[in-house]
Formats: sequence, C-alpha cells, structure tokens
Amino acid sequence: MNEFEQKISSISKRLDYPSTPDISADVMKKIHPSTQPRFISRRLTWSLTLILILLVSLFAIPPVRAAILEFLQIGIVRIFPLNVQPTEELIPTITPAPSMIPILSSIYGETTLESAQEKVDYEILLPRNFGEPDYVFVQNADGYMTILVWMNPQQPQSVELSLHFIPNGSWAITKMGPRVLQETLVNGYKAVWAEGPYPLVVSNGNDIDFTRLIEGNVLIWTNGKVTYRLETDLSMEEAIEIAETLEILSP
Repeated sequence: MNEFEQKISSISKRLDYPSTPDISADVMKKIHPSTQPRFISRRLTWSLTLILILLVSLFAIPPVRAAILEFLQIGIVRIFPLNVQPTEELIPTITPAPSMIPILSSIYGETTLESAQEKVDYEILLPRNFGEPDYVFVQNADGYMTILVWMNPQQPQSVELSLHFIPNGSWAITKMGPRVLQETLVNGYKAVWAEGPYPLVVSNGNDIDFTRLIEGNVLIWTNGKVTYRLETDLSMEEAIEIAETLEILSP
C-alpha cells in the first residue's frame, strides 16, 4: 500500500458511519403481500350487490317506486313532499260527450230564422251546405246579437257549428276577450283564430253567462259593420272555408 492509500485508510477509520437500516421486513411484505385488502374488497362487492338487489325489488312495488321518484335532494338536504300517494295506472275509458241540450235550453231569446231576420238590421248569412240552423237566438246586447246553432247529425246531443252576428257598439264584443292564437284573413277581411268562452244572456233575460258551445276554437272577423264569430272543433283552414261560403238567407 503506498503512502496515499495509507492516508485514506487512516481517515476512513476515524469517520462515523450511520448504521445500515433493516430493509428485510419491507422486502418480505412486497414478496408476501397481506390478503386483508382483498377480503375487504370482496365484502364490499357483496354489500353493493345486495343493495342493488334490494333497490330493484323496491322499484318493483308501485307505492314504493312512487315515493322514491318523488324524492328530491338539494345538496345534503333531502325533501319529501307531503302525502305522497302511489301512482295508479289508469285505464282510459271512452265516455260520451256531454249533452249541450240543457245549455241551449237555458239561452235567452230563442226564435225562428225568419223572425230573427225581421228583428235585426243586418243580413243573416248562412254557410253553404249546412242548411238552416237547428237553433236561432236573438239577444239585445246594446244592439241585437244573433246566434245560429247547428247540431251534429252523428251526435245529436252535441253542437257541430255555432255562428254569432254581433253589431257594432255591442258590449258582447268588448266582453269576449279571447286569446288570439293566429291572425288570418276571411274574404280579404282581417280575422283571428282564437280560443275562450263568450258571453250569452241566460233564460231570465238579465244574467250573463260566459260559456262555449263547442270544445274547440273560434274564427272571428268583421266586415266593418258586423263582427262574425264562428265556433267549431274543426281546423282553422276548414273554419275559413266555411266562413267564406256565407251567403244571404234565401226568401
């Protein structure tokens, strides 16, 4: 050993080295891992499976399903509506349309077509191919208002068509207040396709009832002197076709 090597050896003997750590335990853990996590994972899997089966079973019960579906959660706050009732599956049944005869019999001012024409100062027009109306009413609404009603031949208890003639200045125009669905034209006159009930004077001649004779919409237009109101359950296009066929009552 030369002089340099002797000096290095002498210095190394005077240095304090840290003790060598025991790594055998860590190595053995990696070689033989514990089976405990696998047991926990398997137990968790079985628990989740049982919960899923339980939920599926609960959803198969209509009352429970309805309550679960009504459940609402906002953040961590859970809200349950009061008196949650099970949802029943209703079987649709065909019910006959209600008879309009009682309503028609309660309308004030029933008359004949000829008498109505003699009473009013405007032409009473009839739609082509409908013939004469089954009911005719004339009511004084600050001007004589005429109401024509045609019953449905296939369903005699229901109304197929009703046509109102309302003179200018009548309160029936200002009290109608329909909800306009669409604007259109009838024979070049501005018209609206609307919905909503309209005022009728009932049998005692004083009271007013807001009602409708047909569960449908209404076509409203004016020629400047008379406002026409055609009520039907047909489409707007079909209602316009009928309105544009109105013609003067033949003598």
